[in-house]
Amino acid sequence: MTLRIFKANNWFYKEKFTFLLSSLLLYAIAAPFFIDFLQADLFARIFFFIILLSAVFAVSSKKEHLIIILIISGLRIVLFCYTLFVSSENLLIMDFVLQIIFNACLIFIIGGYFYKYDSVSRNTISAALICYILLVLLWSDFYFLVELKFPNSFTIAHEAIKPKFPDFL
Repeated sequence: MTLRIFKANNWFYKEKFTFLLSSLLLYAIAAPFFIDFLQADLFARIFFFIILLSAVFAVSSKKEHLIIILIISGLRIVLFCYTLFVSSENLLIMDFVLQIIFNACLIFIIGGYFYKYDSVSRNTISAALICYILLVLLWSDFYFLVELKFPNSFTIAHEAIKPKFPDFL
């Protein structure tokens, strides 16, 4: 028995990527305000994770995609809960590697959706924008992983950027 929300004639099913895009933008606007409060930050992370899982459920018609994403997300949930109690750099690195794999899978699944159709609609444009947002998150995870593994790898010494000629301003 399928839920009414996942039927093809429902508004949510027709505009699933527009809804997801607006949810991602709402999260991006609200998340910086909750960063200082532990409970609100935990709620914001769980909300973001639910948004990304709903994207997979909305797009994936193949059972293999769904199983892969559920395994990765299950491991991420276990690591996230474990890192709340135990602070370890290796666990954080494993969590970010899983997050990179998770985002890459989502990009391929959602990207396969909007390449499948010839017509352009608001929903396919929203799917493309979601892929771009996920690409940004993927690259930020790469940079954070490099910075975590090799501290101060993106800082330049002030002497190296100092101008060779005197500044007359």
